[in-house]
Amino acid sequence: MCVDIRFQSFSPLIRVRVDGEFSCWADVLSGIPQGSILGPLLFIIFINDLVDSCGNNFKLYLFADDAKMYCHIKDALDVDNLQSGINNFVKWTERWQVTLNINKCKVISVHHRRYTDSGLIPNYVINNIKLEEVEEFKDLGVTYDSLLLFDKHISNKVNKAYMMLGIIKRNFAHLSRKCFIILYKSLVRSHLEYANSVWYPKRKTDVDKIERVQKRATKLIPELSKKSYSDRLKFLNLPTLKYRRCRGDMIEVYKIINGIYDSACVPHLEFMELSDNLIRTRGNKFKLVQHHCYYDLRKYNFTNRVVPIWNSLPDFVVSAGTTNTFKNRLDKFWSDQDILYDYKADLHGIGNRSVVY
Repeated sequence: MCVDIRFQSFSPLIRVRVDGEFSCWADVLSGIPQGSILGPLLFIIFINDLVDSCGNNFKLYLFADDAKMYCHIKDALDVDNLQSGINNFVKWTERWQVTLNINKCKVISVHHRRYTDSGLIPNYVINNIKLEEVEEFKDLGVTYDSLLLFDKHISNKVNKAYMMLGIIKRNFAHLSRKCFIILYKSLVRSHLEYANSVWYPKRKTDVDKIERVQKRATKLIPELSKKSYSDRLKFLNLPTLKYRRCRGDMIEVYKIINGIYDSACVPHLEFMELSDNLIRTRGNKFKLVQHHCYYDLRKYNFTNRVVPIWNSLPDFVVSAGTTNTFKNRLDKFWSDQDILYDYKADLHGIGNRSVVY
């Protein structure tokens, strides 16, 4: 099958070829035509000026044909600036004949609990139509809520993991260690770890709920069903999910610091100014600044929760030349930690070194 695309008066047309036969040309009113090589590239060129057209008083992120516009609302001026950006966005769509589906446009306010009772949540409109205010929305596989608790996301992922466990249990009467590891890592654990640096659970109930999936999974092997959870993990050489999340955070920090990600799309990490003597005696040369936080929303945010653990790593780990080398050195340095097989162990004691706040 082949997909042909052509532009006529700035309006893209598309047709499909199957076994040498062509369909009729059809208008592309929204989205990106699927199955072509030039289609996504031409679409990116087509919308390349969208960000500049909307103004600079807020942030605008694009992913394919989805756009997210956000701003820190402190007063009425910020509300006006964001509404002005929405108006410019609409003008751009009208100028370039792109149909905007207003029913799919939603507004979510991320705030502290006290903000809900203040009556300050503003209204935004497109063509005099008020945009729907929602308490949660799904973006790139992660369900966000206005308090950033990720309750809905965690529940959905846990339920999906249990569903996959049920499929494994019904279709495999006797599981060997090797077979279980392959099935569990690919079909179950992947649901519990996707984008977990974003939705990292901060409450004990959520940590227990997620870890309970692995507890039940390790009982699928008959000879392990009577053993304790930690003994089952040791036999299978599986770390706790809490350890896996901590390890994943460290890998993300390494990638951010070493410029593996686009610097415009990653959170900012502030470095300490250290003397050579302090680097030799305490930790590494890439120590991060720990900021004081009043609320848990910021305290457990990625840029704050990773600081104590990252600062406790030795220089030979953080100075690794490649990501794989960093992973190997990190695993070796943490090879004797309690949290490997006990998810209730304290994260801040990991590494058996003093933590710098």
